[in-house]
Amino acid sequence: MDIKGFRPKAFAVDPHCKDAKRQWLHWYRSFTTYLLRLGEVSDADKLTLLVNHVDAVGYELISEATIYDEAVNTLQEVNAKPPNPVLARYLLKSCKQQLEETLEQYVQKLGRLRTDCSFLAVSASRHKEEVIRDAFISGIVSNEIKRRLLEENNLSLDNTISKVRSLEAGHRNAELFSACSPQCAFVQQTAAVASSLENDNCKSDEG
Repeated sequence: MDIKGFRPKAFAVDPHCKDAKRQWLHWYRSFTTYLLRLGEVSDADKLTLLVNHVDAVGYELISEATIYDEAVNTLQEVNAKPPNPVLARYLLKSCKQQLEETLEQYVQKLGRLRTDCSFLAVSASRHKEEVIRDAFISGIVSNEIKRRLLEENNLSLDNTISKVRSLEAGHRNAELFSACSPQCAFVQQTAAVASSLENDNCKSDEG
């Protein structure tokens, strides 16, 4: 087969894409296959080929790399970040079949979400805590608090509850401050007017 048939397209780096890891792993497998088909390739030539097969964002990430493995590791760290099991379990728990999805497509989507959940053999008490934690996060009304929790990679049930209490207290204090601000401004304005009138009266008396 013509070697051109194994040459992958340039990899467009978008680490914020929810499918970034899967796209990277597929592209990297295609690229390594391409290198194998080329035969003996020096490390320097591998680095050159890698640079020629990534977009501008990718080049910025690896522009200072001096060896091939260093450049690959940099792209790996950016595009295949370690999964956040708390977020992954929330996504799995809240995943619904879409109207346009077949049953098979839905099952495959659940399978992809499951791979990042880091399910391990744990004790019954640990499993119970994790289930309650996941249900607790899923049921929280505040989207802002939920978002903050899902940014954490490792949360126990106690830590989750403690963090929510702290976030709620912060929100209440912010609301009290916002409600107080107009009143404080009114008081300051009234005091300024009274002071101005008092100064005017003093000037009149002096006159």
